[in-house]
Amino acid sequence: MGSGSCSAAPAGMSCGASTPMRVCSPDGVDPEGNQCNWVNCGHGDSTQNRYFGGCAGNTTAGTLCCKS
Repeated sequence: MGSGSCSAAPAGMSCGASTPMRVCSPDGVDPEGNQCNWVNCGHGDSTQNRYFGGCAGNTTAGTLCCKS
């Protein structure tokens, strides 16, 4: 599994507590310098791009901020 062929699961997945799936920029680095080693992952059973990534030993991926 890796970029473009991965998905975040609503009920958890095998990444581990210190390496969760995150929301990632398509090029892997956000404006704050956070990096994702996997990008373009889907959600649930979909591998369609939903901008999830990180995982696989990555603890510095960014988080999602939403304006209310």
